[in-house]
Amino acid sequence: MEVLASELNGNKTLAGPKERIGTAYNWFASATDRQRPASMMLPPLVLTPMATRLGEYYLAKDQTTQAIESYQRALAAFPNDMNALLGLKKAYQKAKLTKETADTEQKIQELKAQ
Repeated sequence: MEVLASELNGNKTLAGPKERIGTAYNWFASATDRQRPASMMLPPLVLTPMATRLGEYYLAKDQTTQAIESYQRALAAFPNDMNALLGLKKAYQKAKLTKETADTEQKIQELKAQ
């Protein structure tokens, strides 16, 4: 539940005034650190990789390199997560990395076709 509470607080902070956006990082980093893989006995409590939220934070701060790293971290834990892929594509576009953008778009389309 702490993961969800941290995510919620981060989302509220990210949506709030721009001068307070920096504290969203702390909430998302806390959620990322607390998220653990699900055991074989129980389904995962949180289905979204929290590193995706860090990527959203970095995009909001125009820190594309860190956003790309965060989305890649999310995809390492959840390889076919659509939100992480869409965020990664957006980060690549902001960084003007056309080949990586195209590769990510291709992966998105392949997943949609399944």
